[in-house]
Amino acid sequence: MGEIQLEYVKAEDNEGLTNRHVFIDVDGQEVYEIGVYRVLFGFRVRGGRVGEMVYDLDYCCRTNFQMLGSLLAVCLARLSTLEDFDHQSVRAKCPVYGDKLFRNLPLLTEFGLEHFYEPPCPSPIEQA
Repeated sequence: MGEIQLEYVKAEDNEGLTNRHVFIDVDGQEVYEIGVYRVLFGFRVRGGRVGEMVYDLDYCCRTNFQMLGSLLAVCLARLSTLEDFDHQSVRAKCPVYGDKLFRNLPLLTEFGLEHFYEPPCPSPIEQA
């Protein structure tokens, strides 16, 4: 594998929301991008191969900025060990998880972020 470099950029999306991107270069070619995206209820960490319009990573951090920074750092550290940035290799390092990462204790533990775990609230029906 060639030399990997990280390039941090501040990019504006089409809706005027500020996104933060890190491009992963291999031998001078941008192959992967990971970023922080503002969504209705907070922020997400998303990543995918440059130009493919597909996310391998898509983790919800709500408005927890500590979790956001920690998760981005963990993902970057894991991705920096890859030989190839195909979908299977990325998903092996950063498993796909649906919406509420903060409720997935096994994956948070694997990432070393178990202190961000939030157990589900009991529903009003269960309490009755």
